[in-house]
Amino acid sequence: MRVILIAFACLLSAPAFSASTSIIMPAVTHTDGVSVNGGAGIGFTRSCTDTRCSISISDPTPLEYLSYFETEVGPISDYPRFFVDDDYVYWKEMSFGLSYLVTQTSLVTFDWTYSGMNAVFNLAGVNVNGALGTISLLLHAGDVFKVIGGGSAYSSDAQLTLNMKAGLVPIPASLFLFAPALLGLIGLRRRLS
Repeated sequence: MRVILIAFACLLSAPAFSASTSIIMPAVTHTDGVSVNGGAGIGFTRSCTDTRCSISISDPTPLEYLSYFETEVGPISDYPRFFVDDDYVYWKEMSFGLSYLVTQTSLVTFDWTYSGMNAVFNLAGVNVNGALGTISLLLHAGDVFKVIGGGSAYSSDAQLTLNMKAGLVPIPASLFLFAPALLGLIGLRRRLS
């Protein structure tokens, strides 16, 4: 009987989700998206599987040749929102803001990397920065959290990638062993009385 109880407790203490259970999913898609000053295009991708989501922005779109810009608009040095790379003028600002819904209480790990730009992030209310990093946050079922990131590009090869991975918080086996023990004590008490 003990062997059956121990096996049952081990089985129940394993993370309880299947491949078809989505832990993180995009919550509000119609109001979210990429924002870049002036509406300049950048590469933007986002994807979600059951337990992972990924966001990537890259490759600011060149606006025009530097010589044309300075002839028609003025010296590039007068416009701090632009930068020059390979004789093209680019917008500096590259950013995104997205919302996600947590469907099961999870330990969500965020990891990010960027290059060719200076960037900062706000991940579920926590401000972080650095070209490479990882942070884990416990998020509860029903939470809608925002992921905001971006900054100023200084290279035409600027790119930023953010990954989120969710894992359920397993209930320790001792809790599942406690319940049968408690029921056993109740049964013993009934038998003695």
